[in-house]
Amino acid sequence: MQQGIPCESRISRVVVYARGAVVTRTVELPVGIPPEGCELVVGGVTPLAEPGSVRTSVEGERRVTGVQAPLAWPSAPQPAAADTAAIVAKQREIRRANQRLERVRFRIEHLEGIEQNANLQAPKRRPEQPLVGVNERLGAALETADLVAELLGKLDTEERALRRNLEKLNTELAQLSQQRPAAPQGGPQRQVRVALAPGSEHLRALEISYNVSAARWWPAYAARLGNGGKNAEFAVEAFVAQQTLEDWKDARISLCTADMVSDLTLPELQSLRLGRAQPAKRSGFREPPEGLDALFSAHDQAFGGPGMQPPSDLRLSTSAYTEAPVPQPSMIAYAEPPAAKAAESGALADYDEMVAEDRLEAGAEYEERPARRNKEMAKSRSASAKKMAAPPAAPASAPMRSMAMADMAGGGAAGMAPPEPEAEPEPEAGMGDQWLDFDALELAHNNTARRGRLVPVGAGAFSDAWQLQNAIESLGAPSGATDPLYSRGMFDHQFEADGLVEVPSDARPQRIRLLAKAAKSRMALRCVPLEDERVFREVEIENPLEASLLPGPVDVFMDGALLITSAIQATDRGGAIRFGLGEEQRVRVARNVRAREETKGVFGGKTAMDHDVSLESASSLAGDIELELVDRIPVSEDKEIVVELLASEPKPERYNQHDRQHHLDGGLRWKLALKAGATAAVKFTYRIGFDKDFELVGGNRRD
Repeated sequence: MQQGIPCESRISRVVVYARGAVVTRTVELPVGIPPEGCELVVGGVTPLAEPGSVRTSVEGERRVTGVQAPLAWPSAPQPAAADTAAIVAKQREIRRANQRLERVRFRIEHLEGIEQNANLQAPKRRPEQPLVGVNERLGAALETADLVAELLGKLDTEERALRRNLEKLNTELAQLSQQRPAAPQGGPQRQVRVALAPGSEHLRALEISYNVSAARWWPAYAARLGNGGKNAEFAVEAFVAQQTLEDWKDARISLCTADMVSDLTLPELQSLRLGRAQPAKRSGFREPPEGLDALFSAHDQAFGGPGMQPPSDLRLSTSAYTEAPVPQPSMIAYAEPPAAKAAESGALADYDEMVAEDRLEAGAEYEERPARRNKEMAKSRSASAKKMAAPPAAPASAPMRSMAMADMAGGGAAGMAPPEPEAEPEPEAGMGDQWLDFDALELAHNNTARRGRLVPVGAGAFSDAWQLQNAIESLGAPSGATDPLYSRGMFDHQFEADGLVEVPSDARPQRIRLLAKAAKSRMALRCVPLEDERVFREVEIENPLEASLLPGPVDVFMDGALLITSAIQATDRGGAIRFGLGEEQRVRVARNVRAREETKGVFGGKTAMDHDVSLESASSLAGDIELELVDRIPVSEDKEIVVELLASEPKPERYNQHDRQHHLDGGLRWKLALKAGATAAVKFTYRIGFDKDFELVGGNRRD
């Protein structure tokens, strides 16, 4: 395969989820891709891109055979050779600047040493010299002082300029003289390497996509009203924050309420069938091939087993072993010990302790052996140690000792083989996510017990990823905004932007506009005198989207000017969007109540409380309006307490408040049409009947 072909790319589409985002890049394909197998290298991708999430989308007949996304650190450029002529010229300029500075400094010191003396005392008079007046001498002294001050000012300015020039020249000389490589620009970046299969087919377009976690959004809206609230344009906006180390410029943005990563695996139900026992379901773990440790026999012969350090010298030289060598950690397991020392100290037992310590340091890489197996192996090792305890007939030479150590390390000199490696345990269930990240798996080192097997590592991850993700997660929501991760409920939808937007990577919420549609609107005046006699203006807009809306802030514009920032609640598809515009002080409502108590029943065993309620409203507006009044009569679940509406003028409609997602019992609603400057009134009467031994909360017994 040929060397990788570098390709440029740009971010063309981003789908932001409740947490995280999927970024799509459009690759600019080079002209004349060779027909043989080649590799396209797309650089400049953020290191926060998850390597296991990289996907390709190909338009054409050329087939993609592989995708990799390794991290690449920029290499420092080689320093240029020093220019001797430039250094000499710069030194000459520095000498001239120093000489000029010395001359200016000498003139400044000379002028500062001049003493001004007006000599105001009259000198001794001589006949041949006239007496000079005091005024003339004082004026001459002042003129001299002004001249000296002017000269000193010019020289000070020239001195400062010369010093700045001299500092600049010294800096340039240091840069020319120093021979140090330039620091690499920026941090690591991820390269996406796309392998193409051989073929003469044409490749028209290529896109790559990947996941990033440091991104989130909050819903927001805008309503632009006109013609007194009869016309409306409803816009879906959002606050988007991201810190993915790459700016999203001129990209098409989509906002999704779903999770970027969710487990869609169906749950495995427990079998409740009666019958023969079913065999346990096989997991995805596969045992390593047989004879795997035989591949490392030469490595063990030269450097020892897993967790052992190589000896300091294994050369077959007589001069290297003229004296008894110092035992190394890797020799203790296999070197031939003296008889007495082997019997007293037990070198093989020391080896077992060393292996146990190494395994404890390795942590989860090892498992303890059963106690019975330890006893059996201890017995076999004791027998081998007794056989090795017999002293040799003659001291072996240095080469022979070295060869003996090498043979025993291979397991054939003294008949003692290294202990058999334990069976590889199945990966723990809690590490399933790590084992499924195939880009983060690599072969273990030769000095570990898992040599020849795959182990999960974090080498392919960016070290600062968790810090950037935590910075986005800890961001506070903008004023009035809600987190879609918790406010969405069971609703998932993706909002597509109409145009291109830009979101910088600065971890700050940026408000962007997604789409806008015309909608039907109605301006209403609403009052609930039982709670508050103030009248509030409210706008009701029909949801123009084919999707539900999440709760969030809404900016309301009236005839192009910002009127108020309100909030909307969760709205279903086809529902009504309501938000308040504040108090309307030119419409007033007053609520008055009169209560009457009567005795009812044949024997006077019942008490009836009649309440006469009047709602008086007045308008000072210049136009006709519709005022909505909402009131409520008491509700009782006790059968001995009866509440009934006796009369109402005008006739009300029952109101349960389901249009606002809150249930209300006993609600009454009136819609009054008020002319400009007119008044209107609503009167209704309800009765509460109860036993004479009862009394209302607050007391209905009066003195």
